[in-house]
Amino acid sequence: MGGIARLPIPWREIQATGPARSLCRRFFFCHASKLVVELDGRQHEWFAEYDAGRTEVFQRMGVRVVRFTNTEVTDDLDSVLTRIRAELNLPFS
Repeated sequence: MGGIARLPIPWREIQATGPARSLCRRFFFCHASKLVVELDGRQHEWFAEYDAGRTEVFQRMGVRVVRFTNTEVTDDLDSVLTRIRAELNLPFS
C-alpha cells in the first residue's frame, strides 16, 4: 500500500477481477470515511465514460471517489497524500 499506509485510517486494498481488471487494477477503500482512492494508469484516458459510470455507482452508495494517475503517485506522492488528508478532514503534518 505504500504511501497511503502513512495515513492513520484503516484501508482495504481491492484489486479488480474479470473484465474490469484491465480498466481498474487497484483502488483503496476506507469504509469509515466512505472514500475510494483509485489509481489510474494512462489507459484511463480512453475510458473516461466507464470511470464516470463507476464513480456514479459509488456515489449512489454514498461513497466519494478520489482519482489519481500513477504518474501523480510516483512523481508527487506528498501532494497526493495532502489531497487525501483533505478529503478525510485529517490534520496536516
